[in-house]
Amino acid sequence: MSKLLDKLEKSQKDYGGKLGFNKNTNENIYPQILIVGKYPSYSFKSKESEQLVSLMDGIVFQSNLPNQVKDTLSSLPAYITSLPWGVWPPSLKATDVTYLKKNNCDFIVSDIANTPLEALHESTTARILQIPNTLDERILRSLDDLPVDGFLLQLSSKLAVKPLETLLEITTLRSMVSKYLFVEFLTAPTEKYVDILKEVGIDVLIVDPTAVTSKQLTTLRTALIDLPKRVGRGSKSAATVSQLSSLDHGIDYDDDDFEYD
Repeated sequence: MSKLLDKLEKSQKDYGGKLGFNKNTNENIYPQILIVGKYPSYSFKSKESEQLVSLMDGIVFQSNLPNQVKDTLSSLPAYITSLPWGVWPPSLKATDVTYLKKNNCDFIVSDIANTPLEALHESTTARILQIPNTLDERILRSLDDLPVDGFLLQLSSKLAVKPLETLLEITTLRSMVSKYLFVEFLTAPTEKYVDILKEVGIDVLIVDPTAVTSKQLTTLRTALIDLPKRVGRGSKSAATVSQLSSLDHGIDYDDDDFEYD
């Protein structure tokens, strides 16, 4: 299993927070919403990066050169390579997918319009599909049937400036899918929004490390850890079908209840 998916599973359990404490002191405490840092290349220029990276649950490289992973990973510090890492290229070829999986890429983010079928094959590499917020509702309703592990939504509006408009973009997609939801805001949200971010069903925040300070990220992560345990989500479609079925069987129809012409 992907290391990031393993963290996501554990984050859904009660590993601390307001409702309890971590019973196993050797167990990592994961926030209810994970933080993944997005880097534009495979290079890290300063010592400050180490402190920022220590506050993240994973890293994604938004590079257009996925086939350079093998050469660059060997030169990266251990505090980078010890985290689940993924690649988010602007376009993806079948050969890129094979190469990344062979070199232990933990997760691949790909645009729905440029995703080869090879990227959807089940493996230890998680499959995250980037979804535009302009998709037709008919397509949105079919997304959950795709063999992927999660969906990523990039937002163009600022949460602090247009909170309702921004949250509606998220809930529109979340109401259609039950798989993990990754969200990248135009600017990283502050700690005062964490309750609502959890309520709308976000599982992973994508953060630009160059746009936040260690202090800001520390405050955000602490607030996410302090959130109470999330109530698990079941399969949306399965729940709907069973609910309708149970309602139908639970009604005792009587001829007297109907009028006939």
